[in-house]
Amino acid sequence: MMVLGVVTGCEKAPDPAVGRAAAAKAAEHVVEGREGVERLTRGFDEVMAKAAREMGPAVAEPGNVARVRNRLWHDMHDDHTEVGRDLTLYPTWFLAAVGVDGKGIAGDRAPDQDYLPGKDLGAAFPCVRAALQGNGGHCVGELASGEGQAPRVYLVSAQPTRAAEGGAVTGAVVGAITYGRLSKAVRELLNLRTAHDRAQLYVGFWHGGRIIPSGTRDNDVAAAFLVPDSLLPRVPRDLDARLAAGHGSATFTFDENGGRMQWGAAAGRVSALGDDTALVVFRTPLSGR
Repeated sequence: MMVLGVVTGCEKAPDPAVGRAAAAKAAEHVVEGREGVERLTRGFDEVMAKAAREMGPAVAEPGNVARVRNRLWHDMHDDHTEVGRDLTLYPTWFLAAVGVDGKGIAGDRAPDQDYLPGKDLGAAFPCVRAALQGNGGHCVGELASGEGQAPRVYLVSAQPTRAAEGGAVTGAVVGAITYGRLSKAVRELLNLRTAHDRAQLYVGFWHGGRIIPSGTRDNDVAAAFLVPDSLLPRVPRDLDARLAAGHGSATFTFDENGGRMQWGAAAGRVSALGDDTALVVFRTPLSGR
């Protein structure tokens, strides 16, 4: 007991500078991640515009659902084609064709697994409505896959379709990436950048008062890419206010295990994702330095 008492008395107190340094590095990661999301979004719009041109003749015949689905399910995922190869670079959750009414014609799944026919994608995603007016672009929105299911948040690119170049808009092609998959892509990018650092990173998006991906709700990514439950209560309840005060940026620190693990975190708005989303990076040094 006396020995234990001596050791305990000699332990170093937590050093707040460690957390502050981690938060500063996390802020750098947010900048890198934001740039990555902006690049991905620009590229995604370009690829989806190609897909819309390829899908144009099929969407012009919305009654032929089998043909539309076949183009989405097979041709748009065929890496022997330019569009198919390009789309493999983006972690899409679904591709869909919508009619001029904004409702889904078909998605890129087998008929018994396709929940998109009849879904009002125009109501869920403003960029779908814009595409039906002839203006392609991207947006963020939420959509539930079925009755009683919690909605997922998506980054969506929607591009108008035409039967022939210069013709009237006949519908739109929609590509959707869940926030969970987008977060995974950012973390993989940052893992490459920090490969020689002795640090642990977690990445998520602050949206609607919660971190995505986390918990059992966000099952669109493997558990290793979820922000751990233990970190969720450490996110400041007033994070939106802090972001507003910091012109779109904020940092915070906390510790775990009685101060033995010092965390720094940073949050930043991402223009491609609108004013309601912030990228959040958590970082802790594994070496304790």
